[in-house]
Amino acid sequence: MNSSYSHRYLYAWLAPLALALLATLAGCERTDSLTDNIQGLRFSTDTVRFDSVFAGAVSSTRLLRIYNKGRNTVRIPELRLLHGAASQFAMLVDGQSTTAAHGVEIEQGDSLTLAIRLKPSGITVDTIRVVSDSIAIATQGFSRYVALLGKGLASAPLSVDTLRADLTITGPPALRVQKRIVVPKGVTLTLRAGASLYFAQGAGIDVYGSLAIEGTPLSPVVLAGGRLETYYRRQPGQWQGINLKPESGPHTLSYFQLRSAVTALRADSLTAPLTVRGATIAFTSRDGVVANKTHLSLYGCILLQNYGCALRVRVANIRLVHCTLYASSQAPQTRREPLIAIEPVKDYSTPYSLFVANSILWGDRANELPIPQELTPKPAITCTHSIMRIPQSMLSANPTWLHVLLSNPKLTAPEKGNAQLEKNSPAIGQGLVEYGNEDPTDLQNQPRLQHGNPDIGALVFTPKS
Repeated sequence: MNSSYSHRYLYAWLAPLALALLATLAGCERTDSLTDNIQGLRFSTDTVRFDSVFAGAVSSTRLLRIYNKGRNTVRIPELRLLHGAASQFAMLVDGQSTTAAHGVEIEQGDSLTLAIRLKPSGITVDTIRVVSDSIAIATQGFSRYVALLGKGLASAPLSVDTLRADLTITGPPALRVQKRIVVPKGVTLTLRAGASLYFAQGAGIDVYGSLAIEGTPLSPVVLAGGRLETYYRRQPGQWQGINLKPESGPHTLSYFQLRSAVTALRADSLTAPLTVRGATIAFTSRDGVVANKTHLSLYGCILLQNYGCALRVRVANIRLVHCTLYASSQAPQTRREPLIAIEPVKDYSTPYSLFVANSILWGDRANELPIPQELTPKPAITCTHSIMRIPQSMLSANPTWLHVLLSNPKLTAPEKGNAQLEKNSPAIGQGLVEYGNEDPTDLQNQPRLQHGNPDIGALVFTPKS
């Protein structure tokens, strides 16, 4: 009797509890009806931005996500590119390329992903042109918009490989180089101010004749990898750089940018001394400059984030005046060597030298200018009025090195390519006038001697406005 009574009591207690639970669940149940009210949709961004893209080329893909955070499935009556078939953007909806889609549904708690690309066309102007459009998400009497912005650069392919006669490239449009350019002996390749060459993987310039780069501070020549997006501007190893072959020359190299190469510039056993003025050589997977059995002078040059050496010296005579050399490991890239590597060459006894004045040599290694003990003959090394990352013991062992500072030069953002001096930099006003006269203006056309003693490094300090 007690057992039967307890079961009846349990059932009597569970029954109302179950009914209450069912009522609660019914009250919480979502009503998944269909609506075309788009006001509750959320977007991952209000503007989809693209970096610069060559005219006729296709950009990398950008994604736009549309979220439905509401309680109902939303049917979008119309989703379209405002410029329609004339748009320079392409849109993929549910994997289908289209300029307009109708009746696209997004279930409650779900999202829709649009894949968007930019393919600029009809650009013939000399400068980068802004390209724009919008995606309209519309229902009756109400629309929402997401802006699309990008830049297109007029370009043309450079179809030659081995030059048969002198070639002068005078400026825009940008040239896309797919193969190595070979400059034979007796032939000159001239790149005038404003010229820009973008190289595919494996392409570069091999010079057996002469190379003339004739940029200006306000219109430098650009030689870089073939991708224009911001990410790729600092991506090393995209092309093979410039190779000045033995007994080639004469060469003149002024005001240019070499970016994202394997090794940017090689100078080997040249017929005449080489002067490089106003160059920016950055983001190489190996070396910035390799000088072998050559006389090389660098004036007002910036060598940044070269993941081998900034400068590799093999029995060469080197002169650095108003230069900035900087590098630090930046994942996934790891530095392997110091800024300047002086290497012995077997069975070569000709004396050689390194002269550094009004320059910055700074990085994340304790010694950015190691001098190997096995060097024979010993190079003549002179450093003056410079900031260098070297041990104090090395400075003490070279008493003829004058006014060499061991403190951080405080550059703005050298890892990203900005070698400007900060307002509290110890480099300001610490250079020697004598060497300021050798390189009177910097890469940005600023005079070095406007306030007395010049600043150390490639760039004159400019207060932020």
